[in-house]
Order: sequence, then structure tokens, then C-alpha cells
Amino acid sequence: VSYYRAQQKADQVLMAEERRRKVVQNVLQDVRNSYWRALGAQRLIGRVDALLERVNRALDQAKQVEAEGLMPQPQVLAYQRALLDAVNLLTLRRQDLELARAELNALMSIPPGTAYTLADEAEMPLPPVPDNIDELELMALEKRPEIMEEWYRRRVTENDIKAAKLLLWPNLSLDAGWQYDSNKYNYNSDWTDVGLRLSWNILKLTQYPSLQRAHEHQNETDDMRRMALSMAVLTQIRVGVQRYSLALSELKFAEESLRVDQRLHNFASASATSQADSELELIRAEARALLAEYQR
Repeated sequence: VSYYRAQQKADQVLMAEERRRKVVQNVLQDVRNSYWRALGAQRLIGRVDALLERVNRALDQAKQVEAEGLMPQPQVLAYQRALLDAVNLLTLRRQDLELARAELNALMSIPPGTAYTLADEAEMPLPPVPDNIDELELMALEKRPEIMEEWYRRRVTENDIKAAKLLLWPNLSLDAGWQYDSNKYNYNSDWTDVGLRLSWNILKLTQYPSLQRAHEHQNETDDMRRMALSMAVLTQIRVGVQRYSLALSELKFAEESLRVDQRLHNFASASATSQADSELELIRAEARALLAEYQR
């Protein structure tokens, strides 16, 4: 029984190690995600702040124009509305950028307020969508921590049932010891006791059929749970491949949008005059280009 209990403890240690491995995988994934968002913040937040300052100045000028009656009121109000929409959109994106850096600090356990600069390395080209689905599924079934943990849990249950069955059989114990008595009338003052003890609770044998059924049902339950988990893992693989394919399409679309918005911004900047409409169009074009770069 002690041998089976020791095996259970060993399997529980392995289960804890698999859970740790899963946590490590999640942390790595979260850090990669936060790194790219924080890198976007490092690249863009200065430009966003500068654009917000320009928008606020233009908004103040529009209010002054409205107060002095230099433009028709519907036109100047529409101009202010457009500026406020730009401020709202830029503020929301700026909040996302600030939160990304805070999340990265938390994931790396860096004290708040610590100054550091992220490495802005050249982006590697993304690999194409994988077509070896069968190999990916097999690798997932072999390496996913959740499935390995289920295997260890099955062995723990198996050893638990084995130990319970062993307790139904007779208990054989050997006793040996040296005895001494100072009574002078004893024939012998010291002697050695040796005994063999056999005890058996026959009523416990009635538990054997229920233990056997519990063993079979537990094995079926473990197999069903592991099968359901394996199906979930296989589904995740296929969904992950589809999501990666969609992500590549979104990246291509974002790059095309960024190219168009940057050209529009260049045209608006080249044709800008002192008119309010031109200034508004320039602000809109620059905001769209910034947001397109952030989205990419």
C-alpha cells in the first residue's frame, strides 16, 4: 500500500509540473502579445500626443471663430464635431497604448515607473499558413500539458483502487522483542518474544465487487474525459490554423490601408492652406494614418 501511495505522490508531482508548464506557456504568449502592443506605443505615442495637441489648438480656434461669427454657425459646428470625433478616437487609442506598457510591466514583474526602451528589431516575414494539420495535431496530443496531466491523473486513480483492493486481504505481521523483568522470583529475568500475527476482516471482502465496479467506471470516466480533452485540443489546432490564416489576411489589408492613408496624408499635407477645411482634412488624414499604423 505504501508503494502505491508513493507512486501516487510521484504522479502528483508530475501533474504539478505539467500545470507549471501550462502557466509558462500562457505567460510567454501574453508577454509576446503585450510586447508588440507596447512597441506600438513606443513608436506612436509621441506622434499621437503631438496630433492631439494640434487638434485641441484647432478646436480652440474653431470656438473663437464661432464666438466672433466669422463663419456660418452650422459649418463651424460641423468642424468642431469632426475635431471632437478625432480627439475621441485618438484618446481611446492612446489609452490602449498606455495600458499595453502597464501590462508588459506586470508580466515582467518590473516596478511601476521603471524607465526602459523596448528593442525595435526588424520584423521577420511571417510563415505561410501550415498545411500539415495531421502533424500539428499529433504534436499537440503528445505535448499538450492538459493531456499529459490527464494521463497522470488516470495512474493516480489506478493506484488508489489497487491500494484499496490490497487492504481487503489478510494482514500478516511479525513481532519480535527482548524483554526484561527485575523480579528475582522469575525463573528467567530476560527473554525474547517472537510472534507471527495474522488478522483478516472477512466482512471487508464484501466490498470487493463494489471496488471492482468503481475501478471499471472510473477508468471509463477517465477515458471519456481524456477523449473529450483530446477532441478539444484537435479543435483548437484547426481553429488556430484558420485564425492564423485570417490574421495574415488582416495584416495584408492593414498594410494596404496604411499605404493608402499615408499617401492621403502626404497629399493633404502638400495641399494644406490657411482654410479651415484644409486644416481639418489634414488632421483627419494624419489621424487615419496614425490609426492605420497602430492597427498594423
